[in-house]
Amino acid sequence: MLERWLDARAADDVRTAWTALAPTRHEFSTRDRTLTMYGAARLAEAMLGKRPDWITNVYSRPTVFQSRGDVEAVFLENAWDVNQYVNESWDVYEERDGAHGVQVVMVGVGSASGQPDGSSETVVRIFDSDRAASMRIGSNIVSTIGTVDLAPLDLLRFSHSHPRPNGVVVHAPLLAMLGYGGGLPWGYELDVSGSSIYGQLPNADIERIIAALPNIERVATEVAIAAQAKAIEDTKQAAISMANSPVPAWDWKGEGTFNPHFDATPSEEGIAYGCDTNGPFGGYDRVGAQTWDEFLAAGAPERVQMPPGIAAQIRAYALGRTVPRTP
Repeated sequence: MLERWLDARAADDVRTAWTALAPTRHEFSTRDRTLTMYGAARLAEAMLGKRPDWITNVYSRPTVFQSRGDVEAVFLENAWDVNQYVNESWDVYEERDGAHGVQVVMVGVGSASGQPDGSSETVVRIFDSDRAASMRIGSNIVSTIGTVDLAPLDLLRFSHSHPRPNGVVVHAPLLAMLGYGGGLPWGYELDVSGSSIYGQLPNADIERIIAALPNIERVATEVAIAAQAKAIEDTKQAAISMANSPVPAWDWKGEGTFNPHFDATPSEEGIAYGCDTNGPFGGYDRVGAQTWDEFLAAGAPERVQMPPGIAAQIRAYALGRTVPRTP
């Protein structure tokens, strides 16, 4: 039964095959939050055990069927039901393994004569033996045959407008509020342009964004305070770790004619710098020293060419040297 539907192209054939399957129609979320290719890929992964990332860049694959021409009717489930003379185009992309697979169907409908006019709709079909799902991308409509858990579809395209008070930077605070400060998961998207906030996210995240926007100044402040507190705690923990570790020594390569190689050795009073060079007058020499207060106030002397990463490590050590060591 599924094969007849998947292989049908003419309007009457598609309609008959689709009706025979007795599909159940669902409205997923609200009309202003629409289904995406990424959500469809996640549903396919849940149903088939493999995520078809190719559907998010469908034009990278060749079609398995393509046609253009004038017809008397067009039918595509959840998308087209036209009963008049029109121009029709079909592009079908597919990955099928027997009774399992994914099919992306793009059907365009336009005027057959006169002023050119028309549009195109995309339907993703996921099929697995005796069950299937068909969803129109860019809508909230999905139909199922058999038992299908639609929860993985919850990666929805949305757009929301809200004026930004006092020029508050919205993007980073919203990401942090949602717990995505380290980066968005696959398929997730959040963009801000002027007063428009848009992207594709789970419905719960969209609701949190809309609820936060009226108080976005407070949210931004809270996020900034939390980030500052985390940075302070991270520095404190790094200092404790350094203070409780064996006395470290740092070394790094510098730039110069004789390939200088610098090092830094800490003591109770401060830090001493050495330099090893090649060449006719090469060798190892002490090239300076600082108290801890001098290092914390001004950093290392320029002549030792200390990299920022090592400077940060030494600063953490310097701050932590008064932290009691763990017995």
